[in-house]
Amino acid sequence: MDSSEDVNLELLTLIWLDNNVNTDKDNVEFQDKFRSSINYLRTFDNCSECEDYIINKINNKQENIILIVSGRLAEQIIHKIHHLKHILAIFIFCFNKDRYESLATQFKKIRRICTGLTTLLNEINDYKKSGLCQINESIEIILNENKLFEFLLEIKIISNRF
Repeated sequence: MDSSEDVNLELLTLIWLDNNVNTDKDNVEFQDKFRSSINYLRTFDNCSECEDYIINKINNKQENIILIVSGRLAEQIIHKIHHLKHILAIFIFCFNKDRYESLATQFKKIRRICTGLTTLLNEINDYKKSGLCQINESIEIILNENKLFEFLLEIKIISNRF
């Protein structure tokens, strides 16, 4: 797991879950390329730590997640987190695309199953450019503005009583 506990100031978080995310030379090199697309990248090599981060650390924040997950770990985690509203898209990175096609039909947030890192990066960039991320971010901002308005209105009502 990436041990840094820095603060994410972005609305979009890229999470990469793979047993070899921090040990495989190609994976490590591509981390910078992914960061050029989505600035905030968290890496995990442990499924339960990743799940805990997604559910407990992000659930109450305004961060939306794009998840990259290895095929093997996808089978362990997707059914546990797919329902969360802040999971925007899931990309499976594996060497045997056919083996995980059934997951893609079962879970609609799985956007692509990729067998190469360059393809994976291009697919994530295309997804980001498609505007689907911005639509979800805009909805969150509108919902929060409505909550703020209700809160301010409540304060005004209370202050008028005194």
